[in-house]
Amino acid sequence: MKIEFAPINIPLRRRIQTVAVLQWLFTFLFFAQCCLAIFVFLTFAGYWYIAVVYTAWLYIDWETPNQGGRRSEWVRNWTIWSYFRDYFPIHLKKTTDLDPQYNYLFGFHPHGVLVAGAFGNFGSDATGFRKLFPGLTSYLCILPFWFKIPFYRDYIMCAGLVSAVKSSASYILSRKGGGNVAVLVIGGAEESLDARPGGLTLRTRKRKGFIKLAIKWHIWSQSFLLGKMNSLISKTILKGRFFGQCRSDYRRSWGLQCRCFMPGGSSSTVLGCYHTGNLFTL
Repeated sequence: MKIEFAPINIPLRRRIQTVAVLQWLFTFLFFAQCCLAIFVFLTFAGYWYIAVVYTAWLYIDWETPNQGGRRSEWVRNWTIWSYFRDYFPIHLKKTTDLDPQYNYLFGFHPHGVLVAGAFGNFGSDATGFRKLFPGLTSYLCILPFWFKIPFYRDYIMCAGLVSAVKSSASYILSRKGGGNVAVLVIGGAEESLDARPGGLTLRTRKRKGFIKLAIKWHIWSQSFLLGKMNSLISKTILKGRFFGQCRSDYRRSWGLQCRCFMPGGSSSTVLGCYHTGNLFTL
């Protein structure tokens, strides 16, 4: 694998866009561990009373991710999400109007490596979802595992993220008055392993839960991500039956998928992280 360093004369705006994506990657990959480390530190470093108070709050607030979460429009409208959007760039295109008197279930394809398209469109207001669909509020459903981590759960709920369990989606879809959209990444974390440059693999054969929800609540709408799979290239480093079984056991135990990826684009590098611009259109 050849490493090419990013040019020095990259425009400042492009540098800021890169920083925006890097902070998102940090939040996705490492911020949860940092939050857990902070909680452990508070417990054993003489600030145990803070940990006790938060634990009590966690007990009271445990079901919030399954009941619509606790979104913050201020967080969803941070300027940094606009730079995050422009890095790829990500666009949201409407093909039909949706009546805000009803609730909707969006099925999102494909998962990709880190679900950047789903977050850019439904985890923030950077692409103008509320302007395109006035009266609708989107709730991006993610793995319930993330809502078990102290402090981290509160941060991601601010972006309108909720747990991807049946009770959570049913809660959103059963709200009276309409105007609510539950967004499910149908392929799940397992589909992330199929992210390849120039390829598209959808895993839906064994995933029927979203169909049952759609039938139960008489609603359905599909979102499809159009663009290149080159932004983050997934690599299967450990192959064979033994490592495959290890990955399967890990996924069943933690609900997470083991992935190894690298930046995409002809001028990308771990140090420069310069992206040539792959269009994400939804």
